[in-house]
Amino acid sequence: MEEILRGYRDRAYALLAENRAQSREGIELLVRERLPHVAAAMQAGGKPLTTAQLDALYHELLEISFTMFSLGYTMAHTVDQTAGTRA
Repeated sequence: MEEILRGYRDRAYALLAENRAQSREGIELLVRERLPHVAAAMQAGGKPLTTAQLDALYHELLEISFTMFSLGYTMAHTVDQTAGTRA
């Protein structure tokens, strides 16, 4: 029985890792698409951002986006689990 449960646990961990990787890919694409608009809004008539500044901005936006997604994902599953236990 323990062997079967370990197999299910390992498969669940593998699926979670796969879903996170796919989510990260999607978030990277979205951030990359929006980055020029964000950078333009930050300029507001000033000098264009340097390559280093743009790179730093890109990584910060990625981190914020992934954190927001993770929080939302966790909240959604917490609410689903809580609702399921009350039913």
